[in-house]
Amino acid sequence: LSKNLMVRRFADPNCCPGGGQIRRTLAVYENCKISSFCEKDVNFKKTTYNELPYKFEAGTPNIGDVIGFNEALSFINNIGLDNISLYEKELKNYASNSFNKIEGINIIGNSKNKIGIFSFTMDKIHYYDLGLLLDSKGIAIRTGHHCTQPLMDKFNLEGTARVSLAIYNTKNEIDYFVEKLKQLIN
Repeated sequence: LSKNLMVRRFADPNCCPGGGQIRRTLAVYENCKISSFCEKDVNFKKTTYNELPYKFEAGTPNIGDVIGFNEALSFINNIGLDNISLYEKELKNYASNSFNKIEGINIIGNSKNKIGIFSFTMDKIHYYDLGLLLDSKGIAIRTGHHCTQPLMDKFNLEGTARVSLAIYNTKNEIDYFVEKLKQLIN
C-alpha cells in the first residue's frame, strides 16, 4: 500500500462510485464516511471513523478460522509431515489397486509422483449422475471440469468424477466407495 494509492474492492456509491476494483488517491478516501466500514468510536453524539487503511476493514475478524487453522497446524505437527506423507502414499496405492479391479472405470492421469487424487470416468454412468448417486450413499466426490477446461480438452473430455484422499481417510472408506461404485455399475 503506497502512501498515495490504495486499491480496494467495494461498491458503495456514497464513497467511490462505480464499484469493482477501484484505484484512487488516498485523499479521495480520507473523507469517506460509510457506516458499514470500521469506525474508531461510535456514540450518540458522533462517529469517529478509523484511519486509513483500517476504515475499510469491516466487521469482526474471522476468529473461528484462526482457531481452526491453529488446530489444523497442531494436528499436522502432532502426527508429523513425514508420517502424513507415508500414510497418504499407502492410501493412494491401496485405492489405485482397488480401482484397477473395477470394470468400466477409466482413471485419468498417471504420474510417477501422483498423489491421492483420482479423476475418472465411468463407461456407463455420466460423471454428474455418479456424483448424485454416490451422494445418496453418503459419499462426497467432485464432478465436472474442476476448473481445468484446457486439460479436459487435451483428454477430449467434458468432465470427470474425482476422489481425493488425505490423512483423514481410511482404507475402510475406500472399500466402502468401491463397494458402492460396483453396486451402481451392476
